[in-house]
Amino acid sequence: MQKMISSNLVNICLIMLSFFAFNAASDDAHNIPHTIYVSVTSVYFPNDGTQPELKIRLFFDDLQRCVKEEWALKEIPDLGFFAGENMDRYLNKHLKISLDTTVIAYKMESLEEDGEAISIHMIPSVLVPDSLAKVWKKMTVQTDLFVNQIEQQQNLVRVRYESKREFFNLDQNRLTAVFSR
Repeated sequence: MQKMISSNLVNICLIMLSFFAFNAASDDAHNIPHTIYVSVTSVYFPNDGTQPELKIRLFFDDLQRCVKEEWALKEIPDLGFFAGENMDRYLNKHLKISLDTTVIAYKMESLEEDGEAISIHMIPSVLVPDSLAKVWKKMTVQTDLFVNQIEQQQNLVRVRYESKREFFNLDQNRLTAVFSR
């Protein structure tokens, strides 16, 4: 019981930190680097509960820096650069969601700026077949967003399915979270 309470308290603190991190960074001048490196990925099942959707919130300057370095771009990409398939390509490489052993590919549905952060809503690029959507037992979330370029990067993952919720703190030492139905 003590371990469960301690684990829940850590999860609550991580979620609170993620909200404060984005808000605190927005108050700084645009060119001053932030001191907290975090992304928050929420995996949830709206409507009939069969299609996992994603909401990803991250610092835009971290995305720019990492894409510029990884893709060997000459200039820092602007927001328009990510408005289409470039975002899909980058996120599908660095963020993988699997239901049992089937990897789900995603496409960007919307992108919103919020100060220094951006929020990305992603939906499956192909509908998850009913034969899998209704019977999966295990969801695996694997993310290495920015961890190769930013040593302090923390990737918080929140999974919500029906009434069950779990939180995970991933970094360069722990890249995978497993959620059981």
